[in-house]
Formats: sequence, C-alpha cells, structure tokens
Amino acid sequence: MEAVSEGVPLIYWPFFADQQMSCRYLCITWDIIMKINPDVKCEEVETLVREMMKGNNGQRKRQHAIEWKKKAKAAISSGGSSLTNYDRLIKETLRHG
Repeated sequence: MEAVSEGVPLIYWPFFADQQMSCRYLCITWDIIMKINPDVKCEEVETLVREMMKGNNGQRKRQHAIEWKKKAKAAISSGGSSLTNYDRLIKETLRHG
C-alpha cells in the first residue's frame, strides 16, 4: 500500500501466503509490478531493475503507478470512497456499540 500511495512501481518476489495472489493481481490487473522468477539469479535482478528504470515496460508500469497514486489520494480526500466508508464504519459502530 505504501508503494501505491506514493506512485512507485515494484519488482516483486512473492514468497509466502497471499503474496502469489497479490503478485498476480498487481501484475495483471494494476500493471505496476515486475515479478522475479522464484529461481532468481543476480543477472535477472539487474535486468529487471534496468527495465523498470529505463525500459518501455518500466515506463508503462511507472505511469500506471502514478495513476493509482492519484486514485488512492482521491479515495482518502474529503468525499472520497475510503474516507466516506471509514466515516460510515465509525457511525455504524457507535450506533450499535
């Protein structure tokens, strides 16, 4: 979430639990990560970092990350979906608490 809120694309190495599912979603749906092969080699890391920094695929992922940053900022702004839902949660909790 920190990377999304700052508009930063990631190089992702899923290892445990829900990371595989998150990796797939962030790679396919949001298009903001590059996945490292489970049998990672130093050369692959270097290639991915260079692509993320200077390549066309990296440029696209950086642009998508910036778009998601804008969406995240809108969600927590006054009237945004996250702030609205949070306020609703508090009101419902206090009403039923």
